[in-house]
Amino acid sequence: EVRERIEAADADTLLDWSTRILTAERVDDIFR
Repeated sequence: EVRERIEAADADTLLDWSTRILTAERVDDIFR
């Protein structure tokens, strides 16, 4: 599921997720 979401995401969404990686405590926190 995570891989599918990443592959389907647009550039703005990927950028949002990449900044959340820095503070996320779990994978779910990145993709909320």
